[in-house]
Amino acid sequence: MKHYFCGKKMFIIDLILVSIWSFFFSRYSSPGLMLLILIRIALCFEMHRKSPWTLVSAIGFMLAYICAENFSKPFERMFYSFFCAIGESKLMVDIFSEPFEWEMKAWIGSISALWFVWLAVLPIVVGIRLRNIGKIQWTRKWIWIYLVPFVGLCTWVMFDEGSVGGILLGLIISLLPVIYWCIYERKGRSLIQTIINQKEILWYLSYTVFMLFVVTIGLKDISSLKLVGLLTLPSLFYILLTRSLNTGIVLTRICVALSTAGLCYWLTFDYGKTVTVILLIIAIALIVYSAVTIVVKIHKWMPSVILVTTMPLVIIPGILGLNPYVVTDADYTRMYVTNLSVRNGVYVVEKYMEIAEADKPYSCGRKYGLRDRYGIILPMKYDDLKPVDRWGRYIATNTPEKYGCMKSDQRYGVYDLRKRVFVVNPDNLEVADLEKIDDKSFKLINPEGRYFATLYLPGEYRGAYFSDAHIEPHFADGETSVEEFIRQAQNQELDVDNPY
Repeated sequence: MKHYFCGKKMFIIDLILVSIWSFFFSRYSSPGLMLLILIRIALCFEMHRKSPWTLVSAIGFMLAYICAENFSKPFERMFYSFFCAIGESKLMVDIFSEPFEWEMKAWIGSISALWFVWLAVLPIVVGIRLRNIGKIQWTRKWIWIYLVPFVGLCTWVMFDEGSVGGILLGLIISLLPVIYWCIYERKGRSLIQTIINQKEILWYLSYTVFMLFVVTIGLKDISSLKLVGLLTLPSLFYILLTRSLNTGIVLTRICVALSTAGLCYWLTFDYGKTVTVILLIIAIALIVYSAVTIVVKIHKWMPSVILVTTMPLVIIPGILGLNPYVVTDADYTRMYVTNLSVRNGVYVVEKYMEIAEADKPYSCGRKYGLRDRYGIILPMKYDDLKPVDRWGRYIATNTPEKYGCMKSDQRYGVYDLRKRVFVVNPDNLEVADLEKIDDKSFKLINPEGRYFATLYLPGEYRGAYFSDAHIEPHFADGETSVEEFIRQAQNQELDVDNPY
């Protein structure tokens, strides 16, 4: 075999793809299934080193993986995250909020099939091509003392519990190399020490810990660590890259440039569009300067290409927890901290605006909106944003008419932050005030001061449970203004044919 398929470059690609899959797979896995992540990562190193155990581990992994539940869930999330990252977040929310159409099922199925081939079929093909499984001493008794009873037990469980037995069987087979090493090849050595003595594994663990730290800061929105991360982690990544690839000494000026670039990204949250764009240009220029300096010093392109692509597209957005290249016109960005279940990745954006239109009186002041990790949710046109419920899922928006001085000038809407839709749309329904009845219901008051409808949040009412917020019309005794309510409720998701 002149050219081995799993050479160094393919080994790195395999590790990257498996790590991405591991991140998404871990979100849908039980503690037992998390072992599949370790097994597949171990397979990367076994294939690279042409281990005779490659085919054994690959067969075990495939058996367990095909029996795992939520097989397509990680790939659905990958699909969702990718298209959100390129600016299609609204489309993805609409698609994933409903059962998939056949076109989407076809896309998800194709992606799942390709990843399955890479994850499960490729190691088996490589193991077969290595043709070295015969190097294992199969006559040693402890192999069969381990395999026979456990395989029998798993087979019995398969008849009783189905896929659970398949998963256990795959795990038993995949763990055979570890059992074999512990019995016959350990010779008093420490397993952990043996692992960390291997340079490739040590560097992989270093990069993994680094990326986990980056992702944790961003996904958990740990504000106190974001600035520290922007100042230190870009330089640390450059140090890891330089040392792991053996590309010479670590240059102080590059570390300073990358830290300064991180600071520029942080400052974009506190300035308007012009300054933000300038800061982004300076930050990217500093990253490019660092990459060019590496090329000039060591005459190698790979570290520079990795730095100039990974830093602005992965590491910086990962630390910030959002895409810094969109919503650049906001004067100030801060975290939405009301609701633990929906606040991660949701931010309030502010902008100072002056309105001097011919048909409207002059007005000026700060306008508020919302953004998520990928882009704008609510435009910056509201005078006020405040939570309606104690959990902060529903937000009252206010865009006053005329001067906005009188109560009748107010125009309220209610936005479902989790589903990204208006429950009370201010463009179609005129609501001058929201009066709280209790924790789950609110009176809707029109500009004339009349209580014309009730907003109900999810909960049980009159013996029926409603999973979504909804509006019901309200008419005082003697009023027969159904037509008026129907007129105001046009284009709303209300049963206007039977408003009672």
